Amino acid sequence: MELAQLKMVRAVAQTGSVAQAALQLHCVPSNITTRIKQLESELGTPLFIRAGRGLAISAAGEIFLDYCERILALVEESKRAVDAT
Repeated sequence: MELAQLKMVRAVAQTGSVAQAALQLHCVPSNITTRIKQLESELGTPLFIRAGRGLAISAAGEIFLDYCERILALVEESKRAVDAT
């Protein structure tokens, strides 16, 4: 599990689209798709429900997204704390 994957999960959950998340994160959609599938495999559960061209977050994805938000917030907080010194 990597911070980049957490950012990807957050972006896809916010936009509901891999393509939109890719634009937001300045990468290609295939990279996001691959990384999220790797994360889902690692966790043993789908984080998104693939429906047609869009994605909806699954129940497990909602739980995981909450942790993603907290982890990413802590990373930013730690950067600010170090910069303050």
